[in-house]
Amino acid sequence: MPAATAPSAPPAHAPPRRRVRTVVPMATEFVPREQQRRIIEHDVQVPLVVVAGAGSGKTATLVARIGWLVHHESVEPRNILAVTFSRSAAAELSARLAVHLGSRGEEVAVSTFHAFCREMLVLHAYRAEVDPDLRVLEESEALTRFHEVHRELLDGKLGALAIPSALDLVAPGKALALLYRLVTTATEEGLSAPGLRAAVERAQSRLWDGAGEPPALSITGALKTGFYKKGPNAGEPKAEEALARRHTAPAAGALREQLREEAALADLVAALMERFDELLAQRGEATYAHLIAHLDRLLDDRERCAAIRARFDHCVVDEYQDTNAAQQRLLERIFGTQLRGVMLVGDPRQSIYGFRNARPEEIERLAACHVRAGIDENFRSLQPILDAAHAAISPQRPGEPPLRALRDETCGGEEVSVILARGPWQERGAAREREAEAIALEAERLICEQGLSRAQIAILLRSKTHAQVYVQALARHAIPARTTGGVGFYETLEIEEALAWLRFVDDPTDDVALLRVLSSGIVGLNEAALAALAAASAPTTDPEERRLRLAHAVLVDPLPEALDDDARARVQTLRAIAGELDGVATLPLAEAAGRVMRASGLEYRCALEAQESLDGQQALSNLRRLLEIAQSFARDLPSARIPEFLEYLAGLCEVAFDEREADPPASDAVTIATIHWAKGREWPAVFIADVSTNVFPAYHSPGT
Repeated sequence: MPAATAPSAPPAHAPPRRRVRTVVPMATEFVPREQQRRIIEHDVQVPLVVVAGAGSGKTATLVARIGWLVHHESVEPRNILAVTFSRSAAAELSARLAVHLGSRGEEVAVSTFHAFCREMLVLHAYRAEVDPDLRVLEESEALTRFHEVHRELLDGKLGALAIPSALDLVAPGKALALLYRLVTTATEEGLSAPGLRAAVERAQSRLWDGAGEPPALSITGALKTGFYKKGPNAGEPKAEEALARRHTAPAAGALREQLREEAALADLVAALMERFDELLAQRGEATYAHLIAHLDRLLDDRERCAAIRARFDHCVVDEYQDTNAAQQRLLERIFGTQLRGVMLVGDPRQSIYGFRNARPEEIERLAACHVRAGIDENFRSLQPILDAAHAAISPQRPGEPPLRALRDETCGGEEVSVILARGPWQERGAAREREAEAIALEAERLICEQGLSRAQIAILLRSKTHAQVYVQALARHAIPARTTGGVGFYETLEIEEALAWLRFVDDPTDDVALLRVLSSGIVGLNEAALAALAAASAPTTDPEERRLRLAHAVLVDPLPEALDDDARARVQTLRAIAGELDGVATLPLAEAAGRVMRASGLEYRCALEAQESLDGQQALSNLRRLLEIAQSFARDLPSARIPEFLEYLAGLCEVAFDEREADPPASDAVTIATIHWAKGREWPAVFIADVSTNVFPAYHSPGT
């Protein structure tokens, strides 16, 4: 990040501050330092593993390395493969090569792993048995396709499959996302449906053959440090006796039942895999996982494998710490296990894609097997920023040397400061609200006193949840916020209300949805009226009966005398809307969603608010985006109705990345995003929110 303004405590408790000074930009002409020069001029045939920290001039070094291969080693640019992790990084590398090599830079094959796979598959489409016009699905689109398969499963169209009892405890949307992740992970790991069944059977037979009593199971090897994840001791290390406690084997009957459940889950996932593969093949589509699997199978053809190997003499892979086992396997199949002519660049400290099966420890293993080079010099940040980052990482990576800042501190920037929002673990939400308010106060100070624009400020979160706490805190100080990468979209008030209306239309006895629409803008019952309606329904201990009685009290029965005239009119408004929407849940999804938004008054209210405020414009954009998502889902699944759409959205919320939230109505706003989305982006002022022990950053021993 070009400047290092970090979070500070609220002004009321803050020490005197240094003012932000002008930042001196880095020189545009790249003059390699000694560490970089050794990498650029490394022997072309000897594999090299480069561990380069953030802000170390890594991309410039990669460009110079490719230039060295072309100018000094007479390597043809078309025989060089440069693989990056994201499309934006590939575009940046291509642009820099065009400047460095001129028109010859366009000949270098710059690609992401998945784009490279697609190119090779299309080039060898006949042998790969894929559609030459193969279309790659984004993850949200792939989940739509998988939803079709999931519905076939629930409708009994995939045969007599046993549903593991554990799935009964998972909400429908989460079950959809869980099964989708299992299917794509197995696919990416190169397992076919029969291969998955066989692998599970082999693993179970090694554990126990089913005869006699199961063997005793125990922890072996050195004890690892463990942390309590929740409760009053959350974040604290576990006592040694707790870690050393031996695990005895379950009784034979219990273990037999557990293995049966696991086998049933494997059989279920395998059946879903087979049908999902069939559906995608029929439509000429592939998920990212399928691209890897298809190319892996193509490489089994010796002639095709030799042709792909012959095309590239040299390969540079950036962000190697974010690759998974399947991507690593492809690299070795193409360039050989010795990785001749390959340069791998990465930094295990920057690995943030463990949830996508990334294996950051692999770069360390390869560094021990091949020549290793490192860059520990940082051009981007000041030393206080680097020291703070090192302090956060060092518990996980003890002995790791910190990065050294090359920028003179007189260039400007503040030291890292910290907002403390303490509270008992049970009061985590209240602590987060205090933190959000302190961040908003500091952002206001940076804007008013230091002259930063709102677009120069970012708040980075560990996950997509809780973003609205920070949005609302900024709004109280008249600071607009821009949420990106799916952050906060489903938590906004207008989207929560829209989904509540859809759930109410689908099932009027859904008490959570019913209470939400009763308190919505068009109805607007207060808490006293809600309590009176709840009291009017006859008490019962049966949850299903209780929901039914509440729905009757609100929608059918005579209204209680405790309600005043205003409350009665509001309930009658809901009854009128419910009558207007009766039967809408059976209509095609796109039509049904539009009618619900209009009848509920939500669309009209957001349109009015959009004329008055920036927040109103954002709300209207979000509502329209939700309708676009419904229309897109309906195009892919014409038979879809409101229940299927709600289940799909619940699964979509579990997907790590979703770019479907509305574009912000103005660019001059504070950015709120996840750490994952922010990777590679820069702002002068950055707040790292919700930092707590063993949560963010999460500490794990290397290799776990």
